[in-house]
Amino acid sequence: MVKIILRHLKFIIPLVIILSFFGGLQYKKSVRIEEALAGPHVKINKTVIAVEVADSPGEQYRGLSNRKSLNKHQGMLFVFNNQIQRVFVMREMNFPLDILWIKDGEIVKISENLPPEGKNPENSYGSEYEVNHVLELNAGFSRKNKIETGDKIEINI
Repeated sequence: MVKIILRHLKFIIPLVIILSFFGGLQYKKSVRIEEALAGPHVKINKTVIAVEVADSPGEQYRGLSNRKSLNKHQGMLFVFNNQIQRVFVMREMNFPLDILWIKDGEIVKISENLPPEGKNPENSYGSEYEVNHVLELNAGFSRKNKIETGDKIEINI
């Protein structure tokens, strides 16, 4: 009996390790979502995004400039106290972005895969509509998560 258990033990141990690994991934994933929900975040459809809030002129001017990267489910939310057409540039960016233009909790336009530029950007990107929030995300995030114009966005800051 002991010999049978020992013979199968070499198969059981790797199986337990594999199951523990996948169970750990699931646990870590839920912890990340809980962490995102604990701080400032937005929710679009079923996608939860942790956000840094830029609500002062200095933070809004700086934006994500000079950053090396942005985490997978993270973004920067620009909060304005009025609704006007906005224009953004990719000044001193190191990675491409998607920009979501938001009016009263609804995405009115999506600018995708905007390339980074240096100190003197040549391109500007406009909302075309009056907006009171702008959300910057990693390039491709909107398409990957099936985010579209007209989607509602729940803002929790």
